[in-house]
Amino acid sequence: MNMEQTFDELKQIVDEYYKNDIKKLQKYFNKFSYANEKDNFPDLISELYIHTIQNIDKLAPIIIKNQYHYYAIKYIFNQRMWSNTKYKQNTQIRENQSDELQDLKIFTPNEYEDEEELLKKEMDIDLKLAKIKIIYDTLPLHEKILFDKYYNRHMSMRKIGKEIGVSQTAIYYMITRIRKKILNCKL
Repeated sequence: MNMEQTFDELKQIVDEYYKNDIKKLQKYFNKFSYANEKDNFPDLISELYIHTIQNIDKLAPIIIKNQYHYYAIKYIFNQRMWSNTKYKQNTQIRENQSDELQDLKIFTPNEYEDEEELLKKEMDIDLKLAKIKIIYDTLPLHEKILFDKYYNRHMSMRKIGKEIGVSQTAIYYMITRIRKKILNCKL
């Protein structure tokens, strides 16, 4: 291929790539991303496409040598991992608002004059999250489903009981058992 290709020719190659290989990029995005980010792929891929078109002259050698796929994968990974990227600025990752996690707010240095106090609070939060993760990973499937319905989806005990055909009291005791497992977890 000629290194002196026009903008239209390069754009056509890029457009063809997006038409044919978008599913491959989504597969890589899904490998890199957290579960609560899975819906953000269209935003990220749009940013990549705009970035490519705006910098097509600089990317011409990569496009011509048929190496754009590797560039796109690296772009996706970096946009997710680096802290000050357009993806991070434009994407709000949904936080879990469950009862158990309400006290896990993010503290800013302005809220504490002493950095040691801030560090202790952050360590407490990390410890609580670690306990929840450890316990969740060890729960049997039926308790994981209950945990998800109650804490992640914010379903009432009555609604959960009605959905699965169990009394509200039974749901209460199962949730209490899960809560105790989390509170009694030793790290």
